[in-house]
Amino acid sequence: MVSILVNAYNEERYLAATLDSALAQTYLNIEIIVLNDHSTDRTQDIIKDYAARDPRIHYIQPEKRLGLIEGRNELLRQMKGDFFTWLDGDDIYLPDKVKDEVEFLMAHPGFGIVYCNLAYFFDGAPEKIYHHRHTFYSDDENGETPGRVFSQLLEKMFITNTATMFRSGIYKKFGGYRTDLGI
Repeated sequence: MVSILVNAYNEERYLAATLDSALAQTYLNIEIIVLNDHSTDRTQDIIKDYAARDPRIHYIQPEKRLGLIEGRNELLRQMKGDFFTWLDGDDIYLPDKVKDEVEFLMAHPGFGIVYCNLAYFFDGAPEKIYHHRHTFYSDDENGETPGRVFSQLLEKMFITNTATMFRSGIYKKFGGYRTDLGI
């Protein structure tokens, strides 16, 4: 199973599209956990409506506002999947995103994470899609250490949360996000 983790705060403009894209995945063995971090708009109503219609959606309302990092840690604590992936409340997935990433991780048991390309849109022009040119690294320059991208990440951040999928064992081994970094 794949846990799709959604952290939402005042996302009423895009949340329906976000949840629709999660529900439209061609990989069907999913749970969608949505944390409403005390939104002041209609976010809570949208989540409750979707959760009432589809049992794959699990709604979390913490007792107090958590913020982004602690909200993500709470989502990690709640997940039940063998894999997990992030979907922010203003992002959408293409239909095969989860399937393609699960297939890669199943075919490559030595890898703990996989990432994919993404495109951006901005509020002022949502119909215009922006693609960034990226080099996708999967090994060092000599091709001797497949999957080692740390040195490239030190030079340029080319992986975003929404473009990743992790084996749940990564969380179990290393824990969640550090809250002491002030992010």
